[in-house]
Amino acid sequence: MIEQNDQQRFYKEFLIGHLQKKDVEVRFPDLPMHIEMLAAMESCRALKRIRDILNDHTMDDPECFDAIERIIKEFEDMCFSLDRHDFG
Repeated sequence: MIEQNDQQRFYKEFLIGHLQKKDVEVRFPDLPMHIEMLAAMESCRALKRIRDILNDHTMDDPECFDAIERIIKEFEDMCFSLDRHDFG
């Protein structure tokens, strides 16, 4: 049993050393489109939602603050982290 563990360790070390020198390509064969197209579509949707928030002329100052919070939420919903936003 010890010999097998030693052999597994050897293969593991060999593969790690070999793979560290290779480029990595991640593919999602079930994804219906290229990631660039998906990102562009999501970006356009988010920009439309942000534009709609900013174009609301019925807001007063407290409502504008809430609008900024909604815009930040749009970014967070798209999994972007914002390190400058910490109003809470």
